[in-house]
Amino acid sequence: MVLVNMEHSENDQNHENDRRIFSFFHFFHIYSPFYLLSSPHRLLRYPALILTVATVLLMIFRFYWMLWQVPGEFLSFSWAEAKMFGFISMESAILMMALIRMGWTKSLERSEKNLANLRTLRVEKCQKKKDDYRILYCRAFISNCFVFCTFTLTSVYLAVHRDVTEGEFLEKKCSKMHYIDFVYSCAFWCILVHSCAFLCILVHFCAFQIILDHFSFYYSSKHSSWYWIIDPIIAILCGYSNFLFLPIHALRAHAVTREFEIFNEELEKTDKEKKLANLSVIREYGARQIKLFEYANFLTERMERFMTWAPALAILSFLMATYIVTEFSSKPPVLYLICMIAWIISGFIISFALMYPVAFIQEAMSQTARVLLNSTILQECDEPLIFENYRMLLDRSLHNRSTNNVLHVFCVTRKNVERLFFTHSILIIVMVYVYSLDEGIDKGFEEIGKLIMMKGNATG
Repeated sequence: MVLVNMEHSENDQNHENDRRIFSFFHFFHIYSPFYLLSSPHRLLRYPALILTVATVLLMIFRFYWMLWQVPGEFLSFSWAEAKMFGFISMESAILMMALIRMGWTKSLERSEKNLANLRTLRVEKCQKKKDDYRILYCRAFISNCFVFCTFTLTSVYLAVHRDVTEGEFLEKKCSKMHYIDFVYSCAFWCILVHSCAFLCILVHFCAFQIILDHFSFYYSSKHSSWYWIIDPIIAILCGYSNFLFLPIHALRAHAVTREFEIFNEELEKTDKEKKLANLSVIREYGARQIKLFEYANFLTERMERFMTWAPALAILSFLMATYIVTEFSSKPPVLYLICMIAWIISGFIISFALMYPVAFIQEAMSQTARVLLNSTILQECDEPLIFENYRMLLDRSLHNRSTNNVLHVFCVTRKNVERLFFTHSILIIVMVYVYSLDEGIDKGFEEIGKLIMMKGNATG
């Protein structure tokens, strides 16, 4: 009876600890519309579904509006600013869809149960240092509050000044470059999607856009009074989706990473104690590794659709924000320049939160191979069954890892993420150089035109 009570109390304690993994972020989800999607009452579930789907459609509309309806020459301030807002709107729409799925399937509760089950497999059940998430809570809360404030304050600033972008106020519309920019955008999405069907759709859409421009069937956003009501609301909702999703995504990934770290540490400790050559011990580690890999691979595959696009869009938005501050820091007012600097920080936070936690899981999974390859006990063991289990542990660590692939181009590992940020810096330099070269050529043609006019006036 005493043993049963102790077992129940231990399970309750483990469940309590796992509930604390998401801490107060779990309550943010409880009091959000997404939590109502799993409600058994239709009066709560259907309005919540309509509201969340409508929000996704509004974000996609803002993405379309910023990429194809806001005028701006290629690599100009207005162009980069519109692309920045457009890319982050689509990224937010993808995160909103992930939140809808999370609420519909009760994925947070399932994650808590799965993590609780993984904790019961530990050799040492209670590890206060590893189970302490307070630093992560502080970092996640402060960084995501900063992101939300950046979204909100920038949209309010633009709404007050009645500008879609600050650059639109500073630059004149150039219809020729508008079509060049549109063709560039079409080519960009065709390259990303690798789809002939998508190319056909974009060609027809581009032709339709030119017809609309020719007959002036649509008006500039400057003349749309409704836009100033909708745009700040959409921007705030974009910030809200990032505020809800990013902490949960990061905390869940960190929790899985820590379980792998504990597994590797306990495996190494067992090896040093020369117990790993025991068949029952190595089989227990094999069964535990299977459970860890099952959940990690399940989580990775479940996030594959969202992780294909969201990090790429976040990086592109981050790229545009950095380019604006690097090249056009003297153009906008001081207050708006501060907003753009905040966008650089926010873009980095979003990109980091989306990719690095996932990369840490991959790194922790592969560390098991290092521990096993450094084991002298297993190297000297002559028993075939032990060696067979050793090979299974090693092969599972090296070859049984599901990975998220950004745009199906590269997998999310720590080295690839660092390469991506390095490429980001190179692209900024290239964009600044191309814009300076283009501006220099334009000024040269203007000077030649002035000289020709002066010569014509002199001869006349």
